[in-house]
Amino acid sequence: MGGSTALKLISGPATGERRHVSVLFVLGINVGAWVWDGHFLDHFAEAGFDAHAVSLRGHGRSWGSERIREWTVADYVDDLCEATGRIQGSVVLVGHSLGDAVVQKFVQRGGRAAGMALMASVPPWGLAPSTFRMAARSPRMLVVLLEMSSGQRPTNGQVERMNRTIKDATVKRYHYDTHDQLRAHLQLFVDAYNHARRLKTLRGLTTYEHIFQVWTNEPKRFRLGPSHLIPGPYRRPSSGSGHTPRQGRGYFPSTFGVRLVLRPAQDEARGVVRALP
Repeated sequence: MGGSTALKLISGPATGERRHVSVLFVLGINVGAWVWDGHFLDHFAEAGFDAHAVSLRGHGRSWGSERIREWTVADYVDDLCEATGRIQGSVVLVGHSLGDAVVQKFVQRGGRAAGMALMASVPPWGLAPSTFRMAARSPRMLVVLLEMSSGQRPTNGQVERMNRTIKDATVKRYHYDTHDQLRAHLQLFVDAYNHARRLKTLRGLTTYEHIFQVWTNEPKRFRLGPSHLIPGPYRRPSSGSGHTPRQGRGYFPSTFGVRLVLRPAQDEARGVVRALP
């Protein structure tokens, strides 16, 4: 069956002052063009855009639902080429989830687009890792998603099962018996992020390393040196700890297996922190 004659496209003509470009919405997995109807299409039409939404093959009322497991991103790019061909003038593409990958591959192939907006994009490595994690942590949720994979409007029963499954999984995943457990978990998360996670935005430094670097170069910007933010209590080791106390130095046991030593105040002003083996 040819895909060119059975691809569903929902359109909302501009009702406001007409703009020089149109907007085409590209769906995510398990849904159809109908997800954009009623809110997005109406909103952009009122703003003066000819707004359109496409159901990729196997989704919504487009052809190919019986082969939904066979279609690839390349097939969906073909559908997007057809959809943009039906629209006159320049087109801004708005993708969600799977639609983001389709939009990017479309442009990579040389498709025409006046602009792109990508929401909740599929990562470059695909959805396989996420699917395996969902199968291990919440198999019921995966089953419900597969039930809805035709791209048709879900039934009330499917929506209710999805809502209940998400609620149950959330409660199970993030349940704490006491507030102290929650506080401890949050503190560990914040410590790990600030002191162990290296960020591209900071050129490979952790948040703490970046702050310490700025303090070293521009100490006048700080009212208090950031050395007190090192994880662990400010104390000297006891005589039975296996470490010899050193005069004038404060020991900072770290939660990451590194013992940090801060020199006396005259060195502290120059931001000297030395890691012991």
